[in-house]
Amino acid sequence: MKKIIFKIIILMTISIIISCSNENSGTKKENIQLSENERLEIFDIRYLTSENGEYLNVLLKENSKSVFVDYVFYENQSINAFIFDTEINDGYIGAKMPHDNGTATMTGNLSDAGFSGKIYGREVNFVNAKSPLSDAKIVRYSFTNVSPTNASEEDKKIFEYYSSIFLFNNDKKSAIIDKINLDINSEITSEKLDINKLSDIKNILSNNMLWFYNDWAGEDEYAYKYNYASISEYGIDYLSEKIASINKYFYEYEGGAHGVHGKIYKVYSLSNGERLKIEDILIDVNDLDLLNKIDEETHKVEDNEDNNIEGEDVSEEIKNMVDKETHHKNHRNKNKIFNIIRIADENDIEQFNINKKDSIEALKICKEKVINHNLDLKLISSYYFLDRAKLLFEFIAEERVDFRELVKDLASHFKIRIELRQIGVRDEARAIGGCGICGRELCCRVKRSKFETITIKMAKEQSILLNTMKISGQCGRLMCCLAHEYDAYCCLKKDLPKVGTKLIFNSVPAIIKDLNPLSKKIMIETEDKRIIYINVHDLKNKNGSLVANIKTE
Repeated sequence: MKKIIFKIIILMTISIIISCSNENSGTKKENIQLSENERLEIFDIRYLTSENGEYLNVLLKENSKSVFVDYVFYENQSINAFIFDTEINDGYIGAKMPHDNGTATMTGNLSDAGFSGKIYGREVNFVNAKSPLSDAKIVRYSFTNVSPTNASEEDKKIFEYYSSIFLFNNDKKSAIIDKINLDINSEITSEKLDINKLSDIKNILSNNMLWFYNDWAGEDEYAYKYNYASISEYGIDYLSEKIASINKYFYEYEGGAHGVHGKIYKVYSLSNGERLKIEDILIDVNDLDLLNKIDEETHKVEDNEDNNIEGEDVSEEIKNMVDKETHHKNHRNKNKIFNIIRIADENDIEQFNINKKDSIEALKICKEKVINHNLDLKLISSYYFLDRAKLLFEFIAEERVDFRELVKDLASHFKIRIELRQIGVRDEARAIGGCGICGRELCCRVKRSKFETITIKMAKEQSILLNTMKISGQCGRLMCCLAHEYDAYCCLKKDLPKVGTKLIFNSVPAIIKDLNPLSKKIMIETEDKRIIYINVHDLKNKNGSLVANIKTE
């Protein structure tokens, strides 16, 4: 009898230990009731970063070998991403894209320290970010259903709903992390969520789904009239010791050619848990000069054109300005000149001509596939890389387009890596070409540099009539040439009095009505309504007032 009691005590002790272990080591196991239409999945998400700013979002599915890797990298001064859906075996990941003919495109080992291996043949090393937020969990709830089975295949309608909650791990019970988690999921619930209470999370997500489902199922003749899909997914954009940035991708479809999708970004301060806005970063959001400076710094033009100016008719101010700007550009670009590998030989030129010819045919094929996939986009150009390692298609679209299926179709057809790049209307005008209102070839076609940011302020500084038809180019945007003389005008007007400044002209009060920076002439209007033109050097500053004493013509 004593032995039996002793065994029972031991079993109870082991049971308590296992229960405590499960409760402390992560997600508590609950007996959650799910219908055949429902699924509840839990993922551990890790954010890993490299020295050059590239990063990985690694999603590890609980109780499974499944792993999703979102690889964000920089190529040709643009941000690209690959998503790998594969398996992990004892820390080893071997993944390949569907169009890579069985060749592994991502191989390496995932450990507590990070990921080390190769991606597309390039050695990579990603480590945990230096942040108090090391990792997080995502709980994904999904519900799918098909309209009554007695309907024909063509008449069947599908309902798909995927919703998630995102929670940074908070083992230390930090009030700041609790505050961040609460705000991240504020669109779903105002309640504080606990990863160990999955039944509560499931009920919140499923209740949010009911309204959409009831609308889809409808009543009588309004039932099952369209396909419906709603998807939301979370990812980590950036983690540091002071900042945390996450994104929420959403997709909504209710019939038609395509749905609506986008991303919502949220950035948080780790010192107080508050969500950051642009007002928190800029010193003065109403400072137009500061905003324009930020815009200019973001879109700096990096060209190596010869800016030497000669001639006696050019003022010293302009010469000094150009010399200063040339020095600034050369200093800025000294490390950004592409290396010359070798002189192109006959084989290179022949391959270039073949690629140019084949790209025309590739554009025709791509246009046909765009029509087949019913995508709302306009193809502009196609381009084979010299080694034919990649085929690039450029297109324009009014909205963001989900072209993943098109990429797969093109990759299976051409058997090489495909890139679709969305460009703007200014890029379209450059690709097509044409003549401006001046009669010369478009500036964007002649100057093959990055586009400058053109603002209405440039037209105002040059005293150009603000007529939209006159200052807009072929692309419908402000003309590029507005930027050509903007710096010169700013430099020349720097020491000139502003329009509206009061002065004394031959002992009569007057006001400046207009000025010409190039000729240094000023138009003034006297108190007795006379219009007079004077030279800038005729103005003298006496006791803080502008005075001009000259004989009128």
